[in-house]
Amino acid sequence: MSLPDFSGVPPADVLQAALQQQGCFLLREILPLPLLQAAKAELEALYLDADQAWQSGLMPPSAYHKLFQYGHLPYEEGLLPLVEHSDGEANLYTCLLGIPSLQPFLSAIFGPSLFLIEKNSQPRRQHPFWPERQIPFHQDAEFLGGRPALNFWIPLDSCGRNAPGLELWLMPQKRVWFELNLDPLIPLYQQRDVSAIQAQASRDQCWQPEMAPGDLLVFDSYLFHRTWLTESMFEPRYSL
Repeated sequence: MSLPDFSGVPPADVLQAALQQQGCFLLREILPLPLLQAAKAELEALYLDADQAWQSGLMPPSAYHKLFQYGHLPYEEGLLPLVEHSDGEANLYTCLLGIPSLQPFLSAIFGPSLFLIEKNSQPRRQHPFWPERQIPFHQDAEFLGGRPALNFWIPLDSCGRNAPGLELWLMPQKRVWFELNLDPLIPLYQQRDVSAIQAQASRDQCWQPEMAPGDLLVFDSYLFHRTWLTESMFEPRYSL
């Protein structure tokens, strides 16, 4: 199976075909590193504060169970990184997705306007020393009321070899498989029976790409994916 892994940005119809046939594609070295490096520095400081709150018992249990145990910052209102712009502070995601090379594809998919779902556009940190926080196979549409969308996943660290990455099942879906009826006190991986997925997903359909800052992984909200974590990994991974 050929993988939807591209150096640079191919024509929009090639990317649309990758989404239709495999549910995702990876663009290498297209995002500006200075913006990503600034975002990571900001997030490291915020996560340090969050770690101290968790270790000292000051983090509300609801914030831990709903957000922090899954790698998100423990803020109910969420947090979108900002960057300095000529007109003042601007949304980081808007700046990243506004690069010229992406516009033909974005226009072909979304038309003249793109709607960013801010509530679900939150940074995440995964660490191999906390395997209980890994995310099992899921579809992002579960958390969007079943609505179709595209996930623009942006690594802030090299991942997939020494740091946790993502594993994707390259089999596009048309519906949500699982009902989002969770016990917030129990980690998701302990609640989810993924045997049906594992029974259908052949080895050559599962992809664990190694990625680096500057890469952009795009996948649709029905595509199954999970944290890719192995026993040999030893570094954390931040992502947007």
